[in-house]
Amino acid sequence: MPEQSYFQKALQNFTQDAASLDAVRHLADLGMTVKEIEGELPYPTPHELVQKTVWERLVENGTILLEKPSGPGTLEKAEFVREYNAYGKASFRRVVKKSEIERDPAEYVPCDFGNETAEHLKKRLQAAGVDEKDAEYALGLPWERGIVYHKKTDRICRILRKLSDEK
Repeated sequence: MPEQSYFQKALQNFTQDAASLDAVRHLADLGMTVKEIEGELPYPTPHELVQKTVWERLVENGTILLEKPSGPGTLEKAEFVREYNAYGKASFRRVVKKSEIERDPAEYVPCDFGNETAEHLKKRLQAAGVDEKDAEYALGLPWERGIVYHKKTDRICRILRKLSDEK
């Protein structure tokens, strides 16, 4: 019985990934907020899973760095490649691709949103007059505790500028 439940879980994860999570990653690449992404998904997907997938994508593509940027770095991305043997049987092989990314400290800003509760962050954003879509972006991500570094985008700069004006 444990083998069957393991298989069922693996099948469920594969189905979920194929049905929704590729779309989540794609829409995150387009700059959509978690809330906007959830509105676009063709299948119901748990909110926490959408948040987690968007966060992982932003870390994966270098939009968010979990450590202080210090110049060039290597980004590793795993893909599965389908291969066929001489008899036509398909199998999958995991291939890790490495690419150089620039992590110039001047291109990133520190964010400590994970050091406060979502409710407190929401109140701060409202008090500072942060635009609704920008606030939606900040509130939709599962920020890690401590300081993370976000690539300077118009959106994050607007948010941080409003918050600094508030003080």
